[in-house]
Amino acid sequence: MNKKTSVSLSRRERESINLIARARELRRQSSDAEQLLWRHLRARRLMGFKLRRQMVIEPCIVDFVCLEADGGQHSGQVNYDDMRMASSKAWDIGSCVSETTR
Repeated sequence: MNKKTSVSLSRRERESINLIARARELRRQSSDAEQLLWRHLRARRLMGFKLRRQMVIEPCIVDFVCLEADGGQHSGQVNYDDMRMASSKAWDIGSCVSETTR
């Protein structure tokens, strides 16, 4: 006999699931310009960088993103990282940038 258990999700979990579903929908319904740009960016075609599109970086869905994981080898780059964060804020994407280097 199988019993179904009811799993209650928190509001934040439901919002995350909704964002992921919306990102998938946006990928399927890309504009012509996004499709053309993605054709040139995908599969490491831009200087070998791995890019993703319509990715959830809560609370946002960003159109295109290149992820970088910093390790200890970047500990001397505090000034560069600060400049990069200031630049992202100047482009009005600072609220969607997650800083994990510190």
